[in-house]
Amino acid sequence: MGATTYTGRVLRALQFKTDNELWGAIGRTTVWTDEGDPPDDPIDVTTIEEPIVYVKAALVALAKTVSTGADITINGQGYAYVDDEDAYDEDARFLIVDVMFDPVVQIVYGNFRQIGIFANLTPTTGHESDDFLIPANVSDEGVLVYIHNDTVTTMAADRQEEVKIALEFR
Repeated sequence: MGATTYTGRVLRALQFKTDNELWGAIGRTTVWTDEGDPPDDPIDVTTIEEPIVYVKAALVALAKTVSTGADITINGQGYAYVDDEDAYDEDARFLIVDVMFDPVVQIVYGNFRQIGIFANLTPTTGHESDDFLIPANVSDEGVLVYIHNDTVTTMAADRQEEVKIALEFR
């Protein structure tokens, strides 16, 4: 079996960023069997469970890993943002996706245990320009490209939840 080159990975990251609109979603209101130990992240699913709200990504940016001078740190790994035109020179094979769940704006909140990133979600008629959607206003979720099971996060009317995810292209 062969190997995927770094430049091939950069190509896929750049094409994915350019060709897709990303949305974050939170869901899974039902408690886990062991609330302190959520199940492993599934790779064979096409949606999140019990979606609460979908929010258009506030930021989708190419990035590279760094050990110093990070623009952002996710799960202990530092990343520096890279301009599209420098993607190949900088080995930018990661996409940073930033989604802000703000119950003051979205009027939707509650406990959640799953986070998903969807590519090319389609809103229902009349909601095409909305930046957040309740499930009833989603015609087609598009493609689930990322999912994470976590312990419970409690959203309240006065608490924003910012989710930053690094997608690696291989």
